[in-house]
Amino acid sequence: MRLTALDEAAERFGLRIGQGLAEARAICAALDMVEADPAADRAFLEAIADWCDRYTPLVALDGEDGLVLDITGCAHLFGGETCLVDDLAERLTGFGLAVQLSVAPTPGLARAVSRFGGPRVILGPDACAALAPLPVAALRLEPKTIMDLARVGLKTVGDLIPAASALRPCSGWTRSWVGKGSLSHPGECRHCSLPSDGWQNRSSPRTISSISPGALLRA
Repeated sequence: MRLTALDEAAERFGLRIGQGLAEARAICAALDMVEADPAADRAFLEAIADWCDRYTPLVALDGEDGLVLDITGCAHLFGGETCLVDDLAERLTGFGLAVQLSVAPTPGLARAVSRFGGPRVILGPDACAALAPLPVAALRLEPKTIMDLARVGLKTVGDLIPAASALRPCSGWTRSWVGKGSLSHPGECRHCSLPSDGWQNRSSPRTISSISPGALLRA
């Protein structure tokens, strides 16, 4: 058996997702383990998605532990993007959930920053600055690609962008490595269950990515 989620207390002990249960108990003998229930986790995530309809009718599931909200045309009803995301965070935290949130011009960028760290609200011109310090894993690349990049010293998005720009005239490298990750078309949201064609047809949505660091949905 292996760990599939951790709360903050378990993380402070140095435990990690994917670690064997026996090894984890050797590190923390008082470890309280609950068997994973993917079906219940999915139902819980869908319930949160339904609750988020108060902010926008366009809510998408992002993998096993995340949501993406298209708040285009909705933010002003809550006093702007910052007020909306602060209200969302306060309400979810009040439910006892630990969340990470980011508002950005595209789903990919919001997802990257919310999962790997960065400012809560990102305006268009700030996109590259928000991405630069993030690990290349934020671009949703294959594990082998991430390893290959690390071998040549490309570990962050900031390392990657200059190299991509240099190769742009001779290949589609920029589009396939950076464009598909976070500097993506506003309608692109990999691994999401998009709620309607309206999402895809919007030209410049403002999106929120709201995700769980693990214990939120899988404890």
